[in-house]
Amino acid sequence: MSFKLKISVVSFVLVAALTGLVLLLAVEPFGASASQQVDDAVARASKLAQRSQRLHAYDLVAQAKRIAVRKEFADALRETETKMMRAAVFDSINQLDKQLAQEGRKPGFLGVVDAQGAIIARDLDPNANYGEKLPYPQVMRTLKTGAAQSAVWMEGNRMMRAAMAPIHLDGAIKGAVILAYQITAAEARQDYAQFGAHVAYFMENSLRASSLTVAGDPTAEDGQAVAALNRALARGAAKPFTAAEVSKTTSVTIGGETFRMVAGPLHAAVAVASDATGSGELALKPIKGVGFVVLASSDAALQPVRRARMVVLGFGVLVFVVLLVGLWTVARHFIGAEDHLELGVNEVINGNLDYTFEVLDEFEGLANALNVMLARLLGRPEPGEEEEGDASWRADLVFVEDLGPGPEEAELARQLAAEPEEQYYARLFQQYIEARKQANLPVDGISLESLTQKLKANEAMLRARHKCQMVRFVVNAVAGKVSFKPVRIG
Repeated sequence: MSFKLKISVVSFVLVAALTGLVLLLAVEPFGASASQQVDDAVARASKLAQRSQRLHAYDLVAQAKRIAVRKEFADALRETETKMMRAAVFDSINQLDKQLAQEGRKPGFLGVVDAQGAIIARDLDPNANYGEKLPYPQVMRTLKTGAAQSAVWMEGNRMMRAAMAPIHLDGAIKGAVILAYQITAAEARQDYAQFGAHVAYFMENSLRASSLTVAGDPTAEDGQAVAALNRALARGAAKPFTAAEVSKTTSVTIGGETFRMVAGPLHAAVAVASDATGSGELALKPIKGVGFVVLASSDAALQPVRRARMVVLGFGVLVFVVLLVGLWTVARHFIGAEDHLELGVNEVINGNLDYTFEVLDEFEGLANALNVMLARLLGRPEPGEEEEGDASWRADLVFVEDLGPGPEEAELARQLAAEPEEQYYARLFQQYIEARKQANLPVDGISLESLTQKLKANEAMLRARHKCQMVRFVVNAVAGKVSFKPVRIG
């Protein structure tokens, strides 16, 4: 693996490790906290939904009881002639309906039944549903026990929250007031604003009201979302409605968005003793098949986490690219300079003794040191040094590259090879000094150690160049110049 590739791999591993560490220590705990907050919000909303429905039931029963003791209803039931009684009851209902409408509390159903549970009159017109018996057991229970009742029932496609209270006359139950309000999407949206989670109400295998709205229109119920939630409930999420217990928090996908959801049965007030029979407490029990759903979007809650994750990953990629470009640029300069020095070393090894290392900014000191080393080994002026006087002893080492062992040199090569190294260099030094003196050349500064070092360096280069076993020298003095002549051995 090349050095550049190693730099790339190390950079990638380092940045990836740091990015992963940031994700692990900062972003992921943030995500876990956001998920937990969603579950907590759903759990809190489910408790608020149950409490809210209990309060609605209690309030509605109390309202029905207040209506049942109004004097006009008792006076209307005192009429002995049926037609007059019906007209008096309808007038009382009509006046009350208008009053409640002015107060912003117009009911979806307001009527009076006789002691047998048959409708005497209701809020539509004097003849609407006359004589019909409402198919709700709570009505007959109220007439039988004298206790006000609450219930949740269906009227057509409307999910109604209802209450009924007995009308007492001369110590006997002569009928009952029936009061009901529709559970609407508007109410669900109000619950959503209070609970902090979406709310939907379920009855007879279908959602009847929900706070799920179309994007951009907070007053329009989102039919597609409601249909998707209905399908999820049909697949088993509605079991808590029939099991009479609140479900655990589960996930459901609506329109491609993931929600955390809790479903449970509605609790209704089923018996509140009337004033005529004594005070009583609000009795509560689950209504099977009728329930609520609360849900909150985990995708929306985790959106900031996803953005943070993308920012961290993007920043990691950016840092990696910047780091890689920076390291690549620096490495290109230094590795290029290193390659240049390596090529120079190979040149010298291959016998190019005239090579001079180019001084580059990246390895200026090393290049200068190599040039000085070559100069001292080869006896030539050091970089920046001018020859003073006669320094020819440093430059007069003349080597004949095509010199080979001929007939006259075979014996010489054997003698040189057999001579001990220490004795060989000492003899060569003495011969060189004598030859320079005879040629009237200076010998100042020439030592056995320095000359031996230079000769060994040249021997090594010549061995590598000519691929021979050994190279030794003989002193050669010609025309006033003293040099060393190489002899190839082996």
